[in-house]
Amino acid sequence: MISLKLGAASEVTPHLLPCKVEAGGEACSPARVEDFFTPTIREEPQTAPSSEKVYSASFRGRPLRGSDITLPEGFTGIVMNDARQSQGNAEGKEFEVTRQFSHLRYWNLQTPPTADDRVTQAMTWPQLACSLHTPLPVSSTNSTNSC
Repeated sequence: MISLKLGAASEVTPHLLPCKVEAGGEACSPARVEDFFTPTIREEPQTAPSSEKVYSASFRGRPLRGSDITLPEGFTGIVMNDARQSQGNAEGKEFEVTRQFSHLRYWNLQTPPTADDRVTQAMTWPQLACSLHTPLPVSSTNSTNSC
């Protein structure tokens, strides 16, 4: 059985990087993002008055360009830790919510963020799913749905 311990979780801005960072060992501690990665982030000049902020940074010498994205309305992201540091299968695992977030910063390698990025497109899914799964009233086809 998997259980989830909810508690007071502080707000955080997670970074979604276009890479896989492997860490091992039992004494593996969280990355010190605030100490090493966050100070190197720079805001790029905006090219148009209505354009979103674009950030630049580098990770292990590779240039990154990123943007903030807000989670869909009604959603909250959570960061969890394995509360018991259990090994093996999911049976008996207990997770603790340590942080929560309403937006995240996602990064691309070299290219600026666009509406065509998979992360941006994924954030449109909840509204699309609601529209697809909301039953239409039989009596009228001109009514609005609740999404």
